[in-house]
Amino acid sequence: MAEEWDDEPTTFEAPRSTSS
Repeated sequence: MAEEWDDEPTTFEAPRSTSS
């Protein structure tokens, strides 16, 4: 999928946006 957002976990299981 895509991990380009900031803090909007759309359709995946974990919010790995600003967690990386």
